Amino acid sequence: MDRGVGRARVACALPTRGRADATRAANRRSQTRQRYDGMIEYLFAVECAADVARAGLDEVMDRASSARASARALEAGRAVGRSQKIHNVLCAFDHAHADAKYFLVLDDDVRVRPGTVETLVRAMESADGDEALLVTGYPFDVPSERAPFPTYMCAVFHMVLIVAFSQGRVTKNVWGGCMLLRAEDVRSDAHGIASAYRDGGYSDDLILAAIADREKKTILCPPTAVFPSYSDGCTFMEYWNYARRQQFVCLTYVDRHMMIINYLMLFAYTSLSAVFAAGAFISLAVLASWALDFVGSTSSLAGVGRELRWDACANVASFACAMASARAMYVDLGDICREDGDDSDVHQRVRRVSWTKMSLAFLCAHALAPAVSAVVLASSTCVWGDATYAVTAGRVRRIA
Repeated sequence: MDRGVGRARVACALPTRGRADATRAANRRSQTRQRYDGMIEYLFAVECAADVARAGLDEVMDRASSARASARALEAGRAVGRSQKIHNVLCAFDHAHADAKYFLVLDDDVRVRPGTVETLVRAMESADGDEALLVTGYPFDVPSERAPFPTYMCAVFHMVLIVAFSQGRVTKNVWGGCMLLRAEDVRSDAHGIASAYRDGGYSDDLILAAIADREKKTILCPPTAVFPSYSDGCTFMEYWNYARRQQFVCLTYVDRHMMIINYLMLFAYTSLSAVFAAGAFISLAVLASWALDFVGSTSSLAGVGRELRWDACANVASFACAMASARAMYVDLGDICREDGDDSDVHQRVRRVSWTKMSLAFLCAHALAPAVSAVVLASSTCVWGDATYAVTAGRVRRIA
């Protein structure tokens, strides 16, 4: 049963940095156009006034201000003992209205719908919310048909995560692009949330997921809390850095419990990727050899010297079925967004995604995963935005 949905005051932390392109401008406009009966304050937190992300915020904030909404920009300053994103989020939390009941974190690459805040608050204030630490959602990347191949390699990382998130209203995972927390939990440092963020915190979502697991708290994920991310395109080096960042987070932790979880995730991801890639490429090589023999034998099965390996056929067929299921899942997600009020053409864009590229990107990205892990374990540093971070005993510090 809902308890006061639409009346709770929400402080929305919008950590923003480094880019001010048209896509992010559209995302910000979508984030500040909410149908919500309670008060919302939008807190755009940048590192400094010189950050290019500061450009264009004045217009967005002017449009966001209304009888039930306010908006302002904050200068968080340079992060040292934590990631810049967490530093910006904490700045927004510190400047939030004292009456805020909930803190909502939204990344600037997230496109939301008019009812997003209401959906998240409704989930927290339902009966299921009593044991919940937070409410989250999950993204799906929508690269264009002509997007460079590395863009598809980034997209397949989130595609795998969709399976982990979309298992019902309760999940074990947290996505940092959309997180609704009780403000009092942060202010009182309940469960060590604030201290974990402040003392060397790097990955805001993995920290919360580990805390929820440790404290036996649930994580809610409403069925419509799915968010398209329109990929602008990237180079191979940008993909490589992205892949390194995704695995670097597993070296960060705030306690032994989180350390065990993160290292197990890194081991599982690396080993499963290696097994999958090896099996896929061996199966394709076997079938290619058989096909060459078939062609060389004047297309007569009787003349083929190599027997057809049915296990290789089964492997390739299973992968093809999995990608077909992923395509159907993408179409369903696009339809959910449209039915939930998305005013873009996401339901059409997902139908134009090249699944040939997506399939090849899936193979290549997982084939490279062991190499990425080796580099991460060997260097223990990471470049995120214009900052370089190093990790010591699970805590990060900014070194450049």
